[in-house]
Amino acid sequence: MANGDKLCDEVRKEMAYAYEQSELLLHKMRNKYVGNVAVELITLHGFQNGLQVQSFRTTRMTDELQERLRVIHVEMQELAKNSQPTSEKTYTVLDFIHKPKAEASTDDKPTAGESHKRHSTASHPKEEADDPRDVAAIAFASSHMQDYKLKTSATKQMALLEEKMYEVAMGFNAKLLELRDLKLRLIEQIQDDNTTIKALDIDLAALYGTVTTALALPAEFHLGNSSNKATSAATTPKPPVHPVLGQSCARLGSTYELSPLETEEVRIQCIQLQRQRQALDSKIVHAVQTFDEAIYRLRREKLKLDIALKKGEIKLMTRLGELVLLEQFESKENLLVSKLEKCKTDKAQVVRELTDCSDQLVSKRKDMDECQRTESAVQSEFVALKQRQIDKELTATEQDIQAFQTEKQMRFNELDVIVALSKHQLRCLQPKDADAA
Repeated sequence: MANGDKLCDEVRKEMAYAYEQSELLLHKMRNKYVGNVAVELITLHGFQNGLQVQSFRTTRMTDELQERLRVIHVEMQELAKNSQPTSEKTYTVLDFIHKPKAEASTDDKPTAGESHKRHSTASHPKEEADDPRDVAAIAFASSHMQDYKLKTSATKQMALLEEKMYEVAMGFNAKLLELRDLKLRLIEQIQDDNTTIKALDIDLAALYGTVTTALALPAEFHLGNSSNKATSAATTPKPPVHPVLGQSCARLGSTYELSPLETEEVRIQCIQLQRQRQALDSKIVHAVQTFDEAIYRLRREKLKLDIALKKGEIKLMTRLGELVLLEQFESKENLLVSKLEKCKTDKAQVVRELTDCSDQLVSKRKDMDECQRTESAVQSEFVALKQRQIDKELTATEQDIQAFQTEKQMRFNELDVIVALSKHQLRCLQPKDADAA
């Protein structure tokens, strides 16, 4: 007995483990394949036109994508607040290529001689002459050309594209679900109208002796899911005949014939019932036709949205491929960008050093010019002073020489000179003072 209880406990534990494992697996599969589904694939059929339209099987956006979109929208709102609208028009190369002649003529108005020359040149252009529009486009491209790098877009186009596709699909699904609810209400209303029509037929049969068939719905109406079908052919109990009408019919058949007034009243009542029945028939037909037209329009919209969503998926796949390539080349591109930045920094440093050297050279040149001017002034002053000094020394030397010559002459004059005289050269000279004495 104890062994049996022990085995039963082991079996219970194993079954509990297997049950919990299967529940976990089912929960994981449901979360993976069904849990994130916002709208399942729904097929909606028309009443009489044989058309059907399906919804988009849409999955919910992930939490990461929703957070990213929230950040993107906040950044876009801040950018829209901070950005100021500019009235200046941004020109491109195509604006220059496809520039109208009238606009080109109003930009610069030539003089009479220039216009005549241009007219003659335009009538007989040279073979090697270039198109002025091409020349303008090349000049514009050269002046506005920048270093555009393949980077992830700052506008986050992939996330915004996914959001737009999700909004389009959910908008269409909302229309289809609303139309499905309308179909359910129409089916209930048509069933009620058919019940009323059957009651009117019974009343008409009792009054007029004619039996008409009510407008019957098809056996099955396919609703949102193909597995869910509206059973409009369900058995409905026949409405009871009005007691007054029953009594009148009994009296008509058993007691007496109707008078002309009563016959007219019965005829009027039959006409009213027939009009009510025709109104209900027209109402049902109009509702069915309107719903079928709505299915047709929704089907056309679905086809257009299919094309648009396929284009969006193709664009998303293309951008995903571009993103993968960008991620593959990102490391090398970052290395090249860092190298480019280093080269730019070195170039800027060299340019700054060259600028400093140029400034120093200009300053040195200014100092050199000043020194040269000072040197010239000093040299000229020195030459003038030296010349004056030399002139003074020359004058002093000349004076010394003159004094020396004078002294030398005086010394020579002091020497006694013996001169031989002849006798006849001798004279006796007596001073006047001697005579006076």
